Amino acid sequence: MNPMRKFFSRSFCQTLVLAGAIFGITCAFADAKVATSDLRHQSVKAPATKVPTAKMISFDADIALSKHGVLDITETIDMDYANQPRHGIFRFIPVKFHRALGTYTTFIRVLSVADEKGVPYHFQKTDAGSDVTIKIGDAGTLISGRHVYKVHYQVARAVNFFGNEPELYWNVTGDQSQYAIDSASATIHLPMTSLSGIRTEAFVGPPGSTKTVPVSESNNVVTVRSPAKLPPGQGLTFAIRMPAGTVTPPKVSQEIIWFAQDWWEAFVLPLATAVMLWIYWLFFGRDRGGSKAIGVEWEPPKDLTPAEVGTLIDEQCDMSDITSTLIDLAARGFMKIERIPYDGIMMMSKSDYRFTELKPPPDAIPLKLHESLMLNAVFGYVSRESSLSRLVGKFYANIPEIRSAVYDSLLAKKYFARDPNTDRSTFVTFGITVVVVGVFFVILGGNDLRASSVGFLLSGIVLAASARAMPSRTAAGVKALNQCQAFQRFVQKAEKKRLEVLAKEDPTIFGRLLPYAMVLGCAEQWSKAFKDLATTPPDWYVGTGDVEWTTYSFLQELDNSLFTMSRALTSEPAPSVPSYSSGQSDGWGGGDSAGGGFSGFDGGGFSGGGFGGGGVDSW
Repeated sequence: MNPMRKFFSRSFCQTLVLAGAIFGITCAFADAKVATSDLRHQSVKAPATKVPTAKMISFDADIALSKHGVLDITETIDMDYANQPRHGIFRFIPVKFHRALGTYTTFIRVLSVADEKGVPYHFQKTDAGSDVTIKIGDAGTLISGRHVYKVHYQVARAVNFFGNEPELYWNVTGDQSQYAIDSASATIHLPMTSLSGIRTEAFVGPPGSTKTVPVSESNNVVTVRSPAKLPPGQGLTFAIRMPAGTVTPPKVSQEIIWFAQDWWEAFVLPLATAVMLWIYWLFFGRDRGGSKAIGVEWEPPKDLTPAEVGTLIDEQCDMSDITSTLIDLAARGFMKIERIPYDGIMMMSKSDYRFTELKPPPDAIPLKLHESLMLNAVFGYVSRESSLSRLVGKFYANIPEIRSAVYDSLLAKKYFARDPNTDRSTFVTFGITVVVVGVFFVILGGNDLRASSVGFLLSGIVLAASARAMPSRTAAGVKALNQCQAFQRFVQKAEKKRLEVLAKEDPTIFGRLLPYAMVLGCAEQWSKAFKDLATTPPDWYVGTGDVEWTTYSFLQELDNSLFTMSRALTSEPAPSVPSYSSGQSDGWGGGDSAGGGFSGFDGGGFSGGGFGGGGVDSW
């Protein structure tokens, strides 16, 4: 088959579609993240150059930290719309934060939104990209003047642990509001009776500001307050480090659940890939027709050589299948193998092997292409004698052509639906390509795409790993496979009476069928079965004669010979050697943006850091 035609085979096109589907799913995840991020930025405008007349009179947060690390927060937002009628406000709070190992997610549950008298507001919670957005107000009602919003919600996974010491690092107001805040404060209730042993810090200003503000402590309450009006784009942040035991660290099971939620794309993408591959296998990779072999067969399929049988069994032409051709050609009278001493170093063995080409017997079955290629590779077109040491560094160049001829022979018999080697190499190639692209995105894709990139990378590994399962035998191939396995069972059962009859009918049966037993993995049983039936060595192999000949000792010597041959025949010439002329984070890690990855202490704290944040907008 033309190599280019092989490359652009149906298998190639099918796998291309499959890889495209995986890439499309990953891009969909990435686009969804970008789209939701853009959506939030469309609704939350950067501070305007023209200061609006509306403003925030105050932003006061009452925060209660439980023993189990859950924050219960009530934000009282006092808005003055002045002469700008609006429906209400957006309160958006980040829940995804960049850390060294990827995205870290906190979890928010909105409990209620009401005015200062407890009258509830209509609200809608939306998970949009990296934020949770709470849309408050009625689309059919415009309001103006002064209005108070009491937003009550709970936050889980917002406490960092450094060693055993819990730390709450919280961005109270956020720094993305388009309104100035006349007054901002936070009152924090800690799960302890005394504040002995705690450390506190508070910061105000634009993102990254290290300007500190006073912190007051009383009983189990910590209070922070902005000393002056906060212009648009500025906020209030605090950090509290508590003694070990103040907050109970999450259980390992809970950490695993959170980790899975952070990295769900990394699990879903390879799982989706595996499902698609399974569907592909059902239609294109599964063996067709046929049934499992039953009973026994006294001979392997007559139209198959040992190399073809070995390839049909595991859908792969291994080097053991190729070297079995040497033994088969010798057993059929085309050549003779003689073990001779060797004192060189090329083969890392004390034995060499002389190959002598013989005139085939008159009744010999014509050689198949891979057998002719094997003889030509060993002897050339004119020589009648060769040796294994002469083939070192030369024979390897013939292996691809011999292997391809074996596959082509089985394809011509319609035992395989497609070239198994092309099937495997196509899936491996695409799998490796997907892995490389995944690594590229892991390194350069940023934290927002980290989980998706890892999922894409793992999908590539799954794709490459599936290659072995994709070659498909036809119904005829399954029938031939069953016959091979039936012969294998015959060898394994080794019915002595039947073997005696066969040996009398054909004294050469031991050596003739030995190559088949070798590729089927039952050569040892075959040799033991003929222990008392074959007492003289085959005339096609001359050993050292160091030990008394038995079928088992012959097999051991032959195994050693094949190992040496396989190693020598696959060796490539040593390459020439060219010459050359001489010529800060803790705990969970950190991130490169405002977020929950940093500690608020030891120089790591700043305004806009920590969990929480976001801001307020109107609509």
